[in-house]
Amino acid sequence: MGNKQTLGLFIILLLCTTYIFSFSHFGSLAYDSVMGSDDKFSEGTMIGSVSIEGMTRNDALQAVEEALTKWQKETTLTIKYREKVIGVNKDYFIFDVEKTVMQAERGQQNEMVVKVVSLEKTLTTLSSSLNSSDINMNDLESQMLVNAKMLQSGSYEVRLEPFLTNTEEKQAVINESKINLEETVADLEGLASEKMEVGSLAQFSLLQYLKDQKIKLSPLSLNKLATAIYEVALPTNFVMIERHISSELPEYAELGYEAKVDDKLQYDLIFSNPNEISYFIEFENVDSTLTVSLKGPEFLNRYEIKLEGKDSFKPKEIVQFNPQLSPAESSVKEEGKEGQIIKVYREHYDENGTSIKKETISEDFYPPIHRVVVRGLIQNKVDSTMNEEEDNDSNNETNDSSSEENEDDNKKKEDKVSTDTSEDKKDAATDPSAEGTVE
Repeated sequence: MGNKQTLGLFIILLLCTTYIFSFSHFGSLAYDSVMGSDDKFSEGTMIGSVSIEGMTRNDALQAVEEALTKWQKETTLTIKYREKVIGVNKDYFIFDVEKTVMQAERGQQNEMVVKVVSLEKTLTTLSSSLNSSDINMNDLESQMLVNAKMLQSGSYEVRLEPFLTNTEEKQAVINESKINLEETVADLEGLASEKMEVGSLAQFSLLQYLKDQKIKLSPLSLNKLATAIYEVALPTNFVMIERHISSELPEYAELGYEAKVDDKLQYDLIFSNPNEISYFIEFENVDSTLTVSLKGPEFLNRYEIKLEGKDSFKPKEIVQFNPQLSPAESSVKEEGKEGQIIKVYREHYDENGTSIKKETISEDFYPPIHRVVVRGLIQNKVDSTMNEEEDNDSNNETNDSSSEENEDDNKKKEDKVSTDTSEDKKDAATDPSAEGTVE
């Protein structure tokens, strides 16, 4: 009885094993009979971006493998969270090419069979504050697979913010600057109710904003406002597009932080916000001081402004002459001022305080203002020498004239002497009393 039961169990196991083996073997043969190596895919059959119409299964496998190799070589995938971007290793994408071809529907567009793994590990490198429980991982993975399923080569970036389960962003004061309103109260005190938006992925133009809001400011107020806004925008990742400075550093501005705006000269202050989040510039008027604040979610990185290469240039002295002043008189028309130069850099630090980047923002140069002194006219050496030469020429002419006159006088004297001698001899010859003295 026991042997019969054992034999029956053995026969049952044998039949089951044979059935399973036969199903696998003959099932494969049945598939090959329906879609064998000689059977070709019909018109319009696609796998991802690859057309396999008119191809056998083996040819389709080879074509999809080649397309996958190209995709892996030419495609870059990144995830962006706030101002930080990291690359995604394409080895995390697991493709099943054979299953894709086996399941391909004839005459239709088919997707690749692919899944992504180890995405949590990638996300931890974005920020230490990120937690997978705060991210909708299923939706994020689906977004990451969109281009992989279609084997579309290119560069793709996925923003993380839309997949965060906690979408409420904490608002913080990023930076502050202050404007003294003593000289410009009437112009700027009305800004206390303003809230300037620096839109996400958008540019901000100060002149355009004031024009849109129909706000009119005096030149001094406009430049004070531009300087204050520039000061709060500098220690961020905002990109400076246009900014101008004066020929002389104004008293209200610190070296390296001035911004000049002039509607007539089309001098504007323009910068862009590369973040997916909007920031706001707000104002508060307290005791004749207008506080300008940049508010919004805190940045992942920390940004510091470095001022280097500061130097000064002494002014020269320029002398001007005024004929209305005596040679001993002088006055200072312009006291003069030293010139200055400084280089402005922005240093980026990550969450751990490690410096990751240093960028040049500007090189501000204010030329020296020369000292101007006004003096009375003084006769110079050249004029004196010319006068002396004129006097010498005049003296020479006088001397030459005197010499000629002297020569004429001498000649007259000689003639006179000769005449007198002849007359004397004549008198001596005729005078009887002289006969004894003349031999």
